[in-house]
Amino acid sequence: MSDLLSKIKKTLGTGVDVIGTKSKELWDSTVIRTRIAELRSRRRGLAEQLGSMVYTMLAEDSLDLEAIKAKATEIAEVDVEIDRAEEELARVGREVREAQENKTEQAETKAAQTEKADGGEIEPAATQQPQESQEAQASQASQEPQEPPVAARRCECGAKALAGARYCVECGRPIPPAPAP
Repeated sequence: MSDLLSKIKKTLGTGVDVIGTKSKELWDSTVIRTRIAELRSRRRGLAEQLGSMVYTMLAEDSLDLEAIKAKATEIAEVDVEIDRAEEELARVGREVREAQENKTEQAETKAAQTEKADGGEIEPAATQQPQESQEAQASQASQEPQEPPVAARRCECGAKALAGARYCVECGRPIPPAPAP
């Protein structure tokens, strides 16, 4: 019974950690994606201004190369900002995955240590149960439906997909559904 409660506690603790981590990542990535969208919109506006400016200059036969270069420089600066924001988005995704992997490793290590420590102990209730009761429990446990193993999925970008995830935490693309067994 204490094993069951320990496993439930571990599972709930891991679930809460994952939710906290995922909500932080979701917030951070949403803020960054919003910034990227604003930068791309600004870039489109600058490119339209450049096109309009060049068209007007050509129509009036008065080409001002300095003005064109200045507008092109503005566009290049926005491109650099977009690249930085995309790198930050990728970094946030990597940090979250690393944190989740570390927490999983720590939980597994702790569980292994607990099992090793509990391995030599005998529970009094187990020694007092009649043989028939133990066989009935074993039979009942084998009759419980087993969940099929979940195939590891990956996004097109190569990032591991979390179980049940519909979008990639690295790049935000939709993840194709797992193949039917």
